[in-house]
Amino acid sequence: MAQIAKVVAITGEVIVVDLGGRTRVLKAGDVIENSETLSTLVGARVELQMADGQVLAIAPEQSVRVDDSLVQTDAT
Repeated sequence: MAQIAKVVAITGEVIVVDLGGRTRVLKAGDVIENSETLSTLVGARVELQMADGQVLAIAPEQSVRVDDSLVQTDAT
C-alpha cells in the first residue's frame, strides 16, 4: 500500500481500519495508507496532511475512507 496522509493533529480517540480488517488507535505522526478507514469517536477530531499538501479535518463521529479521491491532482 502507498502512504496517502500523515496525522498532524488529533484530539480524542480515532480508530483506523486497514483493508485486512485490522484496527489500531491513531496518534500524531501516524501514517495513513491508501484505502484505510478512519472513525472518529464522540468528541474526537483528526487533521491529516494529505500527499498533495492539503489538510483534511475530520469531525467527531465520522467514518471516512481515505483514498486517492481525496487527493487533488493536476488537471491538464
